[in-house]
Amino acid sequence: MQKKLLAALALGAIAALAVAALALGGVANSRKVSAKLTARRGAEGGFAGIYLSNANGVTLLWTLSFSGLSGAATAAEIHKATGAVVVPLCRPCTSGQAGSAILSEAVISALGSGGAYVTVRTAKNAGGEIRGGVNVSRPGSE
Repeated sequence: MQKKLLAALALGAIAALAVAALALGGVANSRKVSAKLTARRGAEGGFAGIYLSNANGVTLLWTLSFSGLSGAATAAEIHKATGAVVVPLCRPCTSGQAGSAILSEAVISALGSGGAYVTVRTAKNAGGEIRGGVNVSRPGSE
């Protein structure tokens, strides 16, 4: 049941992000990002978004969902493979939360390299309770 709910939330989030991308007129220069977030015991989640070039630079529109955490989500971030935080997503976080961020060229490079990952932290697991590698693709290329 939870997996179906998470899948439905992610699908709805992608649809909302696609509408936002169309409204901003940057579809030709957009990329989809996603991550399946897992842990050793029960907790899971998903991260979905789209980043697009526009007059202001490159904007990431994202949503985050999760369930089964050991407690409240205290923070979520995108990290480079080295562990350095490159995009703080939320602090604290709720499942279904959405947001946006302006991306630098360095962050775009980190995302495109295949080494970036998303992590969700809790008080019990301050280093990250669930995490998953970020996948990047062009909309419609899946």
